[in-house]
Amino acid sequence: MKIGIISMQRIINYGSFLQAYSLKKIIEQLGHNVLFIDYHIEPCIVPSNQKSHNIFYKMYKKARKCVGYTLSIFNKEKYLRNKQKKEFFNKFKYACKHYLNITDEYHYQVPTDVLIIGSDEVFNCLQTNADVGYSLELFGKNHKSKKLISYAASFGNTTLNKLKQYNVDKEISQLLNNFDCISVRDNNSKNIIENLTDKIPFMHLDPVFIYDYTDDIPAPPDIKDYIIVYAYANRINEQEAEYIINFAKKHNKKLICLGNRQNFCDIYIPASPFEVLSYFKNADYIITDTFHGSVFSIKYNIPFAVIIRESINGSYGNSEKLNDLINKFSFNNRIVKKLNELESILSDDIDFTNANKIIEDETNKSINYLKKWLA
Repeated sequence: MKIGIISMQRIINYGSFLQAYSLKKIIEQLGHNVLFIDYHIEPCIVPSNQKSHNIFYKMYKKARKCVGYTLSIFNKEKYLRNKQKKEFFNKFKYACKHYLNITDEYHYQVPTDVLIIGSDEVFNCLQTNADVGYSLELFGKNHKSKKLISYAASFGNTTLNKLKQYNVDKEISQLLNNFDCISVRDNNSKNIIENLTDKIPFMHLDPVFIYDYTDDIPAPPDIKDYIIVYAYANRINEQEAEYIINFAKKHNKKLICLGNRQNFCDIYIPASPFEVLSYFKNADYIITDTFHGSVFSIKYNIPFAVIIRESINGSYGNSEKLNDLINKFSFNNRIVKKLNELESILSDDIDFTNANKIIEDETNKSINYLKKWLA
């Protein structure tokens, strides 16, 4: 059968790429043909106080970037950073082209036998990210498929109260009711589905947990004795960085960051998505404030500490999905609530036996779900 996927496949983010790749490969292993379908990006509903959404600021930023790039030729450090940034984007572009079969040409509303929305934050319609916007096509509007389902979809930090606050709950409800079956990955999303539809949603793990990357992961990196700091660029504040640096020095470990730069780290690596998995798999410790950073840590049984961000004053928070993930695996003792707890959290032995059993059980559940609804 011809299966379409609408996901976050064009977002330059390790988790977004790997979840899309995983779902594609799982479905192909079930004997189907898979293609990614694009969605039209509409303006965000939630107003942003960030200058980056202003068109004149964007023009200024672009001009400043061009000038900065020219001047960087005469500054070795800036030149190296620009070179690493270009290398990072080139690796991502290659990965998207060769592993997801995504081209520069966009393909909308392609007829398929089944259309899957997900996984990732495909339902997070009230964020201020202009690269995603408020797109009802992520809820199946105007799709051209015989059957419409979701897999491990998430509303992210969009809540039921926010949907009602911005008066889009009825519109979203109508579209969700048109799905043949709905699968989500967290309780916030489950709660929204149950309140806005007459459906009982399935709960499934992110496909990164489900897929086996053995044939994709390259050899272990040359670097040894390291801690990965995995967060969006420079989101780790000075106080957090100080505690992380002290822990690394005490245990004689190097601090490395991947893809997104953290200025306090010893080494920056513009890794490809599969190289990232190799670094995670061979790390001594992980410190992260992201969903997929936690997923990678749990999947490869690496001692980790997680910082959970709340949504405050329009900032992008991840407490809904990240708390749910940590609770699901009973790793609440890995949450850094006070920075002086970082040492004890990372030094604490961690038993992954139960987590591995959950992943095994959920893998079977996910495969059975996809087999049934792709028939």
